Amino acid sequence: MDGPRDELRCAGIIESAEFERSKNELKRATGLTDRQIDDRLEALVWALLREPAAVSERIGSRNLWVAVTTVGAPLLRVYFRPRTGTDLECEWLWIEERL
Repeated sequence: MDGPRDELRCAGIIESAEFERSKNELKRATGLTDRQIDDRLEALVWALLREPAAVSERIGSRNLWVAVTTVGAPLLRVYFRPRTGTDLECEWLWIEERL
């Protein structure tokens, strides 16, 4: 089992099944459309691919990270982790409204 990384690298992003479920819950709770959420996520992906440390924060000592979208209202919080077995991809785990 891979341990937590000290440095985050995301050259690609994969959405987990749980992420898709949380995205559907977010749409129901906020009235946001797929397009509105995807626009926010697109900006976040762009930033993560270039400078992940500038837009994300590690949660304690766990292999879990969080980033907040910087465009649109409401702001969204995305939880993710580096994928097991690769140094370059991250897996999105959960999305929620940042309160």
